[in-house]
Amino acid sequence: MSLSGKKILYIDDNPANLKLVNKLLSAEGCIMLEASDGVTGIDLARSARPDLILMDMHMPGLQGSEVTTFLKSHEEMKDVPIIALTADDSNAARDRCLAAGCVGYITKPIDVVRFGGQITSYLSGMHEGLSEAEKSRQLSAYTQDLVIHLELKVRALNAANQQLEANLAEVQHARDAALEVAAMKTEFLNVMSHEMLTPLNAIIGFGHLLLVKEIDPKTRERIQVILSSGQQLQSLLEKVLDFSRIVGQRFALQSQALRVSDVVQAVRLEYLAQAEGKGLLLRTSSASLGATSDGDSGAELFAWGDVQQLTRVMGYIVDNAIQLTSKGGVEISYRAIATGDKNIPQGWLSHLKPGQPAIVIMVQDSGQGIAEKDAPKIFDIFRQVDGTLTRSHRGVGLSLVLAQHIMHLHKGDLWFESQPGEGTTFFVLIPAKL
Repeated sequence: MSLSGKKILYIDDNPANLKLVNKLLSAEGCIMLEASDGVTGIDLARSARPDLILMDMHMPGLQGSEVTTFLKSHEEMKDVPIIALTADDSNAARDRCLAAGCVGYITKPIDVVRFGGQITSYLSGMHEGLSEAEKSRQLSAYTQDLVIHLELKVRALNAANQQLEANLAEVQHARDAALEVAAMKTEFLNVMSHEMLTPLNAIIGFGHLLLVKEIDPKTRERIQVILSSGQQLQSLLEKVLDFSRIVGQRFALQSQALRVSDVVQAVRLEYLAQAEGKGLLLRTSSASLGATSDGDSGAELFAWGDVQQLTRVMGYIVDNAIQLTSKGGVEISYRAIATGDKNIPQGWLSHLKPGQPAIVIMVQDSGQGIAEKDAPKIFDIFRQVDGTLTRSHRGVGLSLVLAQHIMHLHKGDLWFESQPGEGTTFFVLIPAKL
């Protein structure tokens, strides 16, 4: 009988044994299948239906005798010969293997000269058997061993389960503690911001009052420095306060119909002096109407959202653009879009919700752009592209994080596109008023 084309499954946890048997039987033309543990061997045997199975008897997890008994309990596997391949050459080990369901027994180390002939004999129907009395005795002993092995497995499983429950309880305790600490930090930020804003408002208020009076130029300049510094600190504290509200889920929107052009013009007027102070243009336009101007675009597009918060978001983005632009200018434009619009840029599609008309406000600057390696950090909390103390612009890395959170609360989005050396464009998407 030729071994050519015969499908042989070998189950053994020893790679060297697998390699040797594969080499010997492949040379005879066999189709070799391999499994390094009992469970994998069971799955492979039931799916591949081999002509013969070689079984190592001593493996971690399911032992060879247990795998043999399991396979022989299935109708489709009962006629497949299983041959024990083991280093234990004792009669007791042989009899135990035959009682478990093996039809043959080959000892290791393999006799490479006789091995092919042995496999041929078993494929031809050779069957090693036991007397009924011996088979009964071996089955009784084998059953007892299985019960003991099962008990040990159950005990190990119960111990592992208890350890897992203890670990889960420890993780839950650590999670609860971390949440409590996070809540305390958030509450501390909230209280601290309030307490610092109260005296700061008085400093800014009295500073404005002092500027109304007739004072010498040197004193006026000093008061203006105080006011400018106070307003920067006020802006920072308001961001921290907003952040604590968002983290604590106490940030509520007052949504209503709003005219987009009103928000755009309000932001332009607020930051025009800052832009002009750097010699930059700050322009607005409406892509939907094709108009461009330094003032009112005249576009009548209405969105649904919180006017104050949308204005704040736009302020964060425009302020950021002005800070990072040294020449040229910043342009704010907007347009209405819908999912069926064929003119939508491909990069916008993932930000749109099907069936929801929206308005996109764009802030484009002529700055240095954002390097590809820095792009993933842009919306990370407290992260800045330049986090050194010698950087040329102010801030702690909260503005864009807050802006994105606020737009998500609007069921909108915030993203950007940038080319190093060519500037950056931020896109603010907000649902249109239906």
